[in-house]
Amino acid sequence: LGIVATTAMGGAATALAKTDWSPLAGKTVIVWPDNDEAGARYANAVIPKLLGIGTRVRRISIPENKPQKWDAADAVAEGIDVQSLLANALPGTNHQSRQPFDVT
Repeated sequence: LGIVATTAMGGAATALAKTDWSPLAGKTVIVWPDNDEAGARYANAVIPKLLGIGTRVRRISIPENKPQKWDAADAVAEGIDVQSLLANALPGTNHQSRQPFDVT
């Protein structure tokens, strides 16, 4: 897709302090959490961390009716317009509210 992607070491189950976030300082980062509680919780924690080091942050809004655990790989496999999701990502803030996720 021509998009640079990365993940935190250990994923959503790891403490933020175990990842060196400094290479992202001054960059624009779009956070794409898995569609589950752990993904939402991690996104809510990592966004303020990234903002604190001078990163411009946006957050993907998970499309409605996506199953639990749905993520970027699923979007690609389903042929979803990933560029559109990225373009419509919402600005990240220091006061992230837990975004709902589909539990069906």
